[in-house]
Amino acid sequence: IIVYFCFMKSASESTVSDMVSQICHAKIYTDNGKKGLKDLSYTNENGGNQKWQLMLIPQASLGGKMKGKVAQYHGLIEKSRGEELYEELKCSLKEELGEDRIIFGTFGNTQGL
Repeated sequence: IIVYFCFMKSASESTVSDMVSQICHAKIYTDNGKKGLKDLSYTNENGGNQKWQLMLIPQASLGGKMKGKVAQYHGLIEKSRGEELYEELKCSLKEELGEDRIIFGTFGNTQGL
C-alpha cells in the first residue's frame, strides 16, 4: 500500500497521531471482507499468509495551490519542522505496524528536471 502525504503549516504532533490512526485503521476491502491495514494479510504465491507492507512517501507538491497557471506552496510547513514531524511519524508507525512492514521515502528531496 502506498501513501503519499505532505505537512501543511498547521501540522502538529496531534496531526501525526491522527495520520497514524488513519493509516493503520483505514478499512481495506478484500475478498474476505474489510480489515484495517494493521490486521490485513494476503496469501502469497506459495500459499502462505503474509502481511501487507506500507510505503510512505513525503510529497510536498500535494500542498500546492494554483494561482493562475503557477503552483504556489506557501501553505507548506517549514522544512526543519516537517522533518521533525516526519521522524515522529516514522517512529509511531514502526511501533504500530513493526519496522519490517514499512518502507520510508526521504523527506525534503527535490526533483531536478
